[in-house]
Amino acid sequence: MKPLIVLLAVFGLLAAGTYFVQGTPNYLLAGNGAMAAMLLFTGAAHFAFTQGMMRMLPDWLPAKKAWVYATGVLELAAAVGLLIPGVRMSKGGSL
Repeated sequence: MKPLIVLLAVFGLLAAGTYFVQGTPNYLLAGNGAMAAMLLFTGAAHFAFTQGMMRMLPDWLPAKKAWVYATGVLELAAAVGLLIPGVRMSKGGSL
């Protein structure tokens, strides 16, 4: 639920901010910024709440901590990629 709140709040703030600055909302910027903020939020959670994330994985999966860290790094990389116009399309496709 918290990632959804982050996503919607950042989208609303960016859309409203661009409306007040440019006179029209920039939904592309708002959508990319909101998705990047949510991915930063959830990616950071992989490092802050590693034990809880490890408990979500199936028992047969080895090296649970490594999987949690790896997926956290991937989420952080995807967040940065969404903010770089040159790689945005490939990062969006990989999500």
